[in-house]
Amino acid sequence: MKKTGVFKIENPQANLNGEITIHYFRNGLMTKYADLTAGQSDLSDEGIFAPGIRLIITLQGRTELQFGEQLVKLNAQKRPVAALLSVTKPTWGIKRFTLGEKQRELVIFIEPEWVDNSGFNQLIDFSYFSLLQQAHLQFSLLFTNKRILALVESLIRVEPGSVLLQHLRKESNCLALMVELLSQLPSFKPVADLSPEQQRIEQLTQMLLSGEMDNQTLGQIAKTMHTNVTTLQTHFKRIHGTSIMNYLRQIKLERSYKALLRGVSVNRAAEMAGYTNPDNFTTAFRRYFKIVPSKVKKESSLLFIG
Repeated sequence: MKKTGVFKIENPQANLNGEITIHYFRNGLMTKYADLTAGQSDLSDEGIFAPGIRLIITLQGRTELQFGEQLVKLNAQKRPVAALLSVTKPTWGIKRFTLGEKQRELVIFIEPEWVDNSGFNQLIDFSYFSLLQQAHLQFSLLFTNKRILALVESLIRVEPGSVLLQHLRKESNCLALMVELLSQLPSFKPVADLSPEQQRIEQLTQMLLSGEMDNQTLGQIAKTMHTNVTTLQTHFKRIHGTSIMNYLRQIKLERSYKALLRGVSVNRAAEMAGYTNPDNFTTAFRRYFKIVPSKVKKESSLLFIG
C-alpha cells in the first residue's frame, strides 16, 4: 500500500540536528523539506539513491552530493539555487553536511511510477521527459525567482484548516513548482525562445543520446556543431554540469549496462561502450556502477526486461 500524507523525522541521525518533513502525494510524487545542522563535526550520509528525477531547491547553506567521481554542489550562501538531477537506476551516493552550517532544502521526487501513470506518453513532446529518465546522473542548474520561492514557501508552510484541502493545495503547488523549474530546460522551450547557444547544446545532446557522435573526437564534434572546442565545452557544461566526453562516456556505459541485462557478453558490452580492452572496461564500469559487468550479466537471468 502506497504512503500518503505527511511524515516528520526529528534529528535523523547522531549529530545531525533538525527536522525532515516528507509529503507523499499520488503515484510516486513526493517532496522532502530538510532543515538540518551538523552539530559536532562534518557528516556524511551514505545510501542508495532510488531511480527518479529530483528537483532540488537549496534555500540556505550548501547541498553536496557525490556519486563515484561525480560531484553535485549547490551553494545558497548568497541566494537560493536549484537544479535537476536524474537517477536512472539504484545508485550508491553520499550526502555531506558541514559542521555548524544550517542546510535548508526542498526536494521534489518524481518517481518512474508517476511518469508511467501520468498518460504523458500520449503527448507529442513526451520524448523530452523520457530523455531525462535515460540520462543517468544528468545534472542541470536552474534559477530561482519570486514565483518559485513563493511556491516553495507554500509547500513548507503549515496551514490551519482542513487537512484534506491542505494536502490537495500542496500537491497542486508541487505541480506548479515542477512546471516553473522544468520549463527552464531547453527541451521544453520553443526553439524560438532558446538562445543560439542553447539551441546548439540541445541539438548536440540529442545527437549524443542517439549514438550519432559515438566515434567522434571532441574536435570533430565541435566542427559538426560549427563552433570551437572551448566555446562548446563551456556552454555544454553550463547546462549539463559535466564535460561533453564525460557525458558521452556515461551514455555508453549506460547502454552497456542495459545490454548486459539483455544477456550480451561482457566483451560485446565493452565494445558497445567503446573499450577494446575488457579489463579497462571492467575498471570503468565498476567505478561508475559499483558493480562488475560479469555480475550484472550473471544476474540478468533473474530479471525481466520489458
